[in-house]
Amino acid sequence: HIILRLIMLVATIAHIRGFSGKSLGARSALRPMSGGKEGFQLVLLRHGESTWNDENKFTGWYDCPLSAKGRTEAEAAGKLLHQNNFKFDVAHTSFLQRAIRTLWYSLEETNQMHIPIKTAWQLNERHYGGLQGMDK
Repeated sequence: HIILRLIMLVATIAHIRGFSGKSLGARSALRPMSGGKEGFQLVLLRHGESTWNDENKFTGWYDCPLSAKGRTEAEAAGKLLHQNNFKFDVAHTSFLQRAIRTLWYSLEETNQMHIPIKTAWQLNERHYGGLQGMDK
């Protein structure tokens, strides 16, 4: 199922004031919920199928685009998020176009193109070294 592939995790956790982790330049960390305090939902969305995924190649840091199927998957994820009334304050993505475009297409479906988008190379896929571009 398309959505199962894209939405890796939806977890209710503490109210966020900023993205945690010094390496990404954030100042504050996640804080635990207490009593009747409002929580939030963290949505982790995997990028849609890339052209190299379709060709069964190790991608790593190679900046391959989404395939047509990948765009459809991203739009479907956005529709599901919209149908379930998800509202976002900020989005974080890697520097890779397949992740950025997945984010754009899904946000477009939720009518939330206005939210801040923060990119960080630390969110890039793992680097496969000499395996990059090779057949899996």
